[in-house]
Formats: sequence, structure tokens, C-alpha cells
Amino acid sequence: LTSLIANIDQYENLEILAEKTDWKQEMFLRVYRVVSVEQYQKVTTKGTSNRLNIPFSWLFMNSVDTCLDSLDDQTEFDIYSKTEIGDLFVKCWKNIKEASTMYLHDLIQVKHVCSTVEEVEVIALYLKSKIKSLTPSQIHRSFEECKEELIKFSFVIHCSPTILNNVLFKAKEEQIEQLHVEALDQMFDLKIQPDFAVMAEN
Repeated sequence: LTSLIANIDQYENLEILAEKTDWKQEMFLRVYRVVSVEQYQKVTTKGTSNRLNIPFSWLFMNSVDTCLDSLDDQTEFDIYSKTEIGDLFVKCWKNIKEASTMYLHDLIQVKHVCSTVEEVEVIALYLKSKIKSLTPSQIHRSFEECKEELIKFSFVIHCSPTILNNVLFKAKEEQIEQLHVEALDQMFDLKIQPDFAVMAEN
């Protein structure tokens, strides 16, 4: 029982029940009913302690990753719908206006170690600018293509955290070509000395 609860509560998943958001509570209970204990043992390694937006979204991420090579924008939702949990996420995606953006934020938190909500927001804006269509497969592919870039960006931000708000403002105003280069430019423009102790640790 302890192991089951620990797996269900990854990313503070149980806190969703306290939000009193009807669709989230309903989705939580529906996913809980169809997912077996064995599936809980195969979830993605935890990246951050931040709460996710969609109940059990990391389980759906695993499903997308498993069949990513065979997915395209025209047929992927049909493929997801062949499983009970996939069908629940498809309905969420189509019925909840903000589902694609919430899923993008969730994926960033699961697959990339972020220190703040602002860092997640910057990365989400950057990835959105690279994605033609906000489908699960496109979100996953964009993240994989930009993964090294995001690691470099987070390294700069962790060394000079005061520039994060500047980068966020820039990302909201215009498209950024290379995220870590923009962070470095902000650091040099403001003549900020990086935290060399943090640099040495990394």
C-alpha cells in the first residue's frame, strides 16, 4: 500500500484532488481506475518536485515516447485512443482548451530539471516557437531536438539567476533563436558576474 501511494503521488499528484477543479478530479479518478499497479513501476524518473498540471500526465508521456517513431499529426490521436488511459488523455486534449500548454509545461518538469516556475515558462515559450502544431508528438520531438540547448540554458541561469526575468520578458516579446545564447547576452549586457562556485560544481 505504501509503495502504491508513493507511486500515485509522484509530482504531488494527490494534491490535484484538493484543487477542486472538476475536470482534474474526474480525470484523476478515471485514470486511477484503469491503471494497474505494475504500470506505476514504469514511470519516468522524477525531474523536479513541482506539481504537474494534468493528473498522471507522466504516464501518458511514457506512452507517447514508446510509439513516437510511428506517430504523425493525422493519426496519433487514433493510436492513443486504442488504450484506456490514452483515450482519457485524448478526450482531455480535445475538451480542455489549455491542455496542450499544460502538457508542455508538465513534460518540461518531468524531463528537465528546473529550479523555478519562471524557468519552466521561458522554456515553454521557447519550445512553442519551434513547434508548428501543439500535438503530443510534436511537443516530444521539439523537446528532444532542443534538449542540449535547454541544458546549456539552465546552466547559465543557475550561475546567474538574476537574468531569468529579462530572458522571460524577451521570450514573451519576440522569438529567441538560441536560448542559452540569449541568456549569455543578457548576462554580458548587464555585466553580471556568474557564480563561479556553481560553475565549478557543474
